[in-house]
Amino acid sequence: MSMAMDLLKEIVFWVVVTLIAGFVGYVGRYGAECLLKRRRQGQSGSPGGQDDRAKEQAALEAERIREDAAKEQAKVEKKKAKAAAKSEKKRNKD
Repeated sequence: MSMAMDLLKEIVFWVVVTLIAGFVGYVGRYGAECLLKRRRQGQSGSPGGQDDRAKEQAALEAERIREDAAKEQAKVEKKKAKAAAKSEKKRNKD
């Protein structure tokens, strides 16, 4: 019976430790989010800075979209070339 009680105490101990660790992690994450939110609100009040950052973000986003389109076009061309080579190979086989 004593062995069962010791095992039960051990299990309860680790459950409590796990719950405390989860609580500390949650509070830390929540605190970090609050700090970041406060920091973002403080930066948005700066005159002219937000407009410049918005323009830079828009330019970066447009560049990323152009790069993605170029990659997609290259994929399409590669697939067409592969299909043409395959059909040519098939014609030569017959």
